[in-house]
Parts: sequence; C-alpha cells; structure tokens
Amino acid sequence: MHSRPARAVTVIVILANLFVCSLVGVSLHASYAQYHDRAAITSRNTNRLVAQTIEDEIRRIDFGLRVVADEYTRQSAVGRIDPATLTDFLRRQLERLPVSGGLRIADQEGEVVFSSDKVLPGGISITDRDYFVTLRDNPSHELAISRPLIGKISNQWVLIFARRLSAADGSFAGVVLAQVATEWFERKFSRLDVGPNGTVVFRGNASRDFDMLGRLPPAAPAGYMGQTKVSSQFRASITANPQEGTYEAFAGADNVRRVFSYQAVGDYPLITLVGLSTDDFLAEWWREFGKLAALAAAFAVLSILGATLIVRALRARAQAFDEVNSLNEVLAAQIAEKDLAWRERRAAEEQIDFIALHDSLTGLPNPQLAEERFRHAVAYAEREHSRVALIFVDLDDFKCINDSLGHRIGDGLICEVAQRLHGRIRETDTLCRRSGDEFIAVLGDLADADASAPVLVKLAESLQNPIPIGDHELNITASMGIAIYPEDGRDFETLLKKAENATYRAKEAGRNTYRFFDARMNVEVVEQLTLRNDLRQAAARNELVLHYQPLVDIRRGRLIGVEALIRWNHPGHGMLPPSKFIPLAEESGLIVPISEWVLREACCQAAAWAKDPMLADIVVAVNLSAVHFKRGNLEQSVIAALEESALPAERLELELTESMLISDSEAILHTIRQLKQIGVKLSIDDFGTGYSSLAYLKRFEVDKLKIDQTFVRDLPGDVEDAAIVRAIIQMAASLGLSTIAEGVETEAGFELLKEFGCDEAQGYWLARPMLAAQLPEFSRRFAGGNG
Repeated sequence: MHSRPARAVTVIVILANLFVCSLVGVSLHASYAQYHDRAAITSRNTNRLVAQTIEDEIRRIDFGLRVVADEYTRQSAVGRIDPATLTDFLRRQLERLPVSGGLRIADQEGEVVFSSDKVLPGGISITDRDYFVTLRDNPSHELAISRPLIGKISNQWVLIFARRLSAADGSFAGVVLAQVATEWFERKFSRLDVGPNGTVVFRGNASRDFDMLGRLPPAAPAGYMGQTKVSSQFRASITANPQEGTYEAFAGADNVRRVFSYQAVGDYPLITLVGLSTDDFLAEWWREFGKLAALAAAFAVLSILGATLIVRALRARAQAFDEVNSLNEVLAAQIAEKDLAWRERRAAEEQIDFIALHDSLTGLPNPQLAEERFRHAVAYAEREHSRVALIFVDLDDFKCINDSLGHRIGDGLICEVAQRLHGRIRETDTLCRRSGDEFIAVLGDLADADASAPVLVKLAESLQNPIPIGDHELNITASMGIAIYPEDGRDFETLLKKAENATYRAKEAGRNTYRFFDARMNVEVVEQLTLRNDLRQAAARNELVLHYQPLVDIRRGRLIGVEALIRWNHPGHGMLPPSKFIPLAEESGLIVPISEWVLREACCQAAAWAKDPMLADIVVAVNLSAVHFKRGNLEQSVIAALEESALPAERLELELTESMLISDSEAILHTIRQLKQIGVKLSIDDFGTGYSSLAYLKRFEVDKLKIDQTFVRDLPGDVEDAAIVRAIIQMAASLGLSTIAEGVETEAGFELLKEFGCDEAQGYWLARPMLAAQLPEFSRRFAGGNG
C-alpha cells in the first residue's frame, strides 16, 4: 500500500518526461522539415537560374549558327563561295559568341573546309560524328547537340552545336558547327554559392542516357565526362516528371547526401542539377538539437529530484490512509460489478431487439423493420413532394438449386445474394429479406419514378457474375417488380402487393428483368435495359459498323479524307445512329472499348484503301470520347491501332471537343504532346459552340478547327452566321491553323466558304456518309466531276 504514491509519482515523472521529449521531438521534426524545405526551394531556384543561363547561351549559339547558315546559303545561291570572305565572316560571328571555342564548316563529305581558326589543319573529318549523321539523314532536324567528345582540333572535351547547310537546290551541303569546351560550364558557375559540399551538374536527358557534361566541383581529375551512372532516386523522379523535380540521394561521385533539383533546359536534350549537402543546410539544425536535448536532460534531472522529495512525503501519509483505500477498493468493486451486470442486460436487450427486427440468416432487416422505415420515407416524401419506390426481388429458379444441392448451399447462396444486393443500394435505402428467396428494397427521396431505374440496373448487374459457394460456382438471376408511392398506393401492404404482381409479370416476360406496376412506365425503361444488354455484345456480334463521310479540299476540289462515323446495326431496331446508343455506352462504361474498336477499325480500313491509287493518301478522322481521352491510356490505344494496321501516323486525325481542352489542362496538354510526338493530326470539333475563351489555342498544338454546322447550314442566307464563319477562318489563318466546315448542304454555301478562304468542307451536298466499299467508286465519280 505504501508503494502506491511512489508509483504514481514515478508514472507522473515518466509521463512528464515523455511529454517534454515529445515536444522536443515534434519541434525538432518541424525544424528539420523547415530546413529541408528551405534547401529544396533554394536548390530549385538556383537550378532554374542555371538552366535559364545555359538555355540563353544555347539560343545565342543557335542564332549564330543560323546566321552562318544563311550566309552560306546566300553565297551558294550566287554561284560561288569566297573562302576569304566566308572565313572572315566566321571570325566576326565568333566574336559575338564568347562561349564558343570556334566556328567551322564541313562539306557534305564531312571534311572541315572552313574555320574561324587562323590555321585550319588539313584532313579533319567529322563524318563519323553523331550530329553530322543526324543532320545529313534528317532534313527536317534543326539544332543538333553532340554527346561530350574530344575535339579533333582542340583535343579537349567539348560539346558540338551544329546546323544543316543546304545547297541552292535544297540538297545537303554540309554542316556549320560551334565547338564549346565543357570547362566553360565549370568557369561559368564556379562562383555560384551552393555551400561547401554543394554541387552543380550538367547532363544529357533520358534519350542521351544522362551522359555527364560537366560538374562543380569536378568528380575526379579526369575520366568522369560522358559517364551515365545516376541514382535510382533520380531515375524514378525524372520518369514521373521529365521537366523538373526534386529528390534526395547520395551522389555516386563523392557519396555525399544532397537534396537535388533538376530542370530540363528548354526543348534541348539537356538537364541541369543543383544539389545542396544535407550536412551543410542541417548544421544549424544540429546545434538546435544539442540545445533542446540539453534542456530535456536538465528537466529530467530536476523532475527526478523533485519526485524523490514528493515520494518521501507521500509515503509518510500513505500508511494512515491504507484502511480507507481498502474500503474504497471494495466499494469500487461493487460498483463495477453492478455496472457490468447493467451492461450485460443492456447488450442482451439490444440483441433481442436486433433479432426481432432482422433476418437471422442474412442479418438484413426483416419486413417489420422495412415497413417502419417505409413509413419514415413516406413522411419525408410528403414534406418534400418526392417519391418512394418499393421493389420486390424474387430469385429465378432458386428452388431447383436448393433442392438439388441442399439447404447448406442454398443458405450460402442467399447470404451472398443479400450482400451483393445490399452493396448496390444507397445508405439511406433499406433492403430486407422477406422470406426464402424473396427480398424487398425501399428507395426513398426519389425525384420521380424514372429515378429508380439506375438502382434496378445495379441490382441486376450485381448478379451477373457467378457466385462461388463451396465447390460450386452458381449462376442466379432475379425478377423484380416496382410500385411507386403515391401513384400506386399510399400504404406498405398495398404497394407490396402491387410490386409482387409486377414481379409475376417480369417472370412471365422471361425472367431476369423487371416490371413497373404501371405498364405504361415499362416501355422506355425496358427498352433502355434491353439496349444496354445488347450493346455489351454488339462488337462481338459484328453489329457495329463504320460509315465514312468524305472530306473535300475546297480550293483544289479533290477528296482528301473521310470522317469515320459509327452506326449500330441492331437486329431488332435496324440501323441506329450514335445518339441512340452512345449515351448508354457512356453511362455503362462501354464507351472506352467501343472507342478503341472504332480507332482500330478506321485505321485498318484506311490502310486497306492505300492499295487504291485514288485513295492512297486520304486521311481518316476519328471522334474521341471524352472518357477515353481522360482515362490516361489514349496514347497506347493510338499506337496499338497504328501498329496493328501499319497505317502511317500522318494519315490519322483525331477530333477533340473544346470541353476536353478546358478541364485538367496540364494533364490534357501532356496527352496532346504525346499524340503530337506520335505524328497524328489533331482538330477541334464543333468549334464555336463551346467556351468563349480562346486561350487554350495558344497552348494546345492542334492542326485544324472544324466549324460547327449550326453556323454553316444556313449560308449564305444568314448574315450573322456568315460573319461568324468568316471570323473563325481569319482567326485560324492568323494562328497557322487550317479550317473545315461541316454541314455544307448547298452549292451557294460551298462557294461562299471558298470565297472566305476555308480549306476543307463536308456535308450532304458533297456526299452523305457511306460504307467503306462505296468510297472507291465515289472517289472516281468525284474526280471525274471535278476534272
């Protein structure tokens, strides 16, 4: 008994010290994070300065190379090149490029023939250099930057910046190149303050295997140039974000841990890194650590001394209170015993209440509880003028399963069905088991009867997959009947009876479906469910087809492409337009596989047309689904379709809508850049009907604007439409974009578009959408009519 005060004081002291240590730990952790964040920000800002400085110098070098290339082209055009004049020109240009170690010109054979050097060594050939091969074999390539190499003239580590030279007839005439010693990097940033153990690194990008171009301080006296070894943290960060990022890692060159920030240098294949040593920027933090640790230790010593004195005083009083404490313990035990008894009685009452209102097999509410919740839902519906739906669910052929496999399997099936059905209703709704294989669902707060249709679809879909019970995989369906409050009744029993009657009609209709008690309400809902189910099998049954509407070059009057338009050849309803089934596909999640099918089918058909000389170069345009565009794997779908069909990327045009471009623009911009790298063409569909801001045209590299048919159809009669169409065409021309008008239905409208300078057109006056087999004959008729 006498030890209790001592234990209490000891616990208090321990807790107090733990609290102080926690405060110290939290403070140190927050301080550590601040130092770390500050280092990351400093590294990022410094690196942006380094990257911008290098990008500016490269632009100056590139401008100088352009000037030399233009002078060389000018002298080539007059028929002769004056060596003295050209050499002098190279020297003058070199004076404007203090970064460069020299300007040189190599002919088409790779031999250096002109140089800003006073003495040009003979027999210098660069035909084996990567930048020479790149510029020679790729006429469209602009600035080429070499990997680090030993200069053939300077005999030091250099980077070569080169541009293609063209003869008067446009053929390859050699290259003009600027040599920049990599030690310039070290001189340029030697005074940059990155701390005693900081570093500045200059590397190639991922396509260049991150080859080392320069480092401060140097990693070794020699031999580190061109090495490609980087940390795994750097590779993971730059894979997630190729443009810029921050990470922490040990540097392989000196095994110093640093916070690194990397930055892509403009559009060039180069990356800069600035790393701040953790030892440098955490030095002050370690001093804070020492001070706080000393304070915590002092508190611990003082608290222990104080506790010792308190314990001695308490022990003197503890003996006098031992008997009182014993009586208190007995009293506390009696109170605890009574409390436990009350809790057990309360738990038993709650268990009795639960059993009385819930199904013993599934744990779902029973009809009594469902009726009570129905009354609550009705009371709310009367206040809010809403609807309540009562759904009767009856499993199909459950008796056969129960009789053939036994009640244990049957009970397991009932439990699994109950879980699946319960998972498809809202938290505010109620699902109960009535008896056997019958369930009741109460749906409250419905705007109208149609609002129950999505829940019916979800309930049916929940039973589509097989249900594993023991060694069996069972397939079960359900027939459902729906009655609506207040149209079909105002009390639970009336609505339940009518919902049950509607279920019988669902079974008579073939089972695995549902019926409303009001037969008039069944037509549209059943039709939608049937179409949704049929749509899942449409592609496998080859019911989806593509029609192609010709696209015509207005100025030249020739066929240049087609737009792929999907149709559904439904076995019962005939040929359905997209408006009848595309909304269903988007609601059910089928739009992505349908979009991928359209993409593959259109590419394969365009590749097949290439065998016909009249159709060899036509472009096929495909409308993109917003869901497919935003899902994140559109690039892979396009690449797969092009590879499967062997269709050149420039013969595929993807049509976007304005609404796609204004949401989550950074992700959209990344996707568009990926598509542009593949080589496909991009156009904006229905232009003019979306958002009034045209700022996105400055960011997204689209090729074409498609003027919506609402502005085209009434040309030339509608003056306002004519003004809008003319403005769109003029704006597109000023931005370097082509235009296509859709919905051209008259010759007068076509001629007015031609007068406005519109590039392309499509519409019923030119041609209606047609099957792929009809296009060759149309192309010949069209060519003959415009010949």
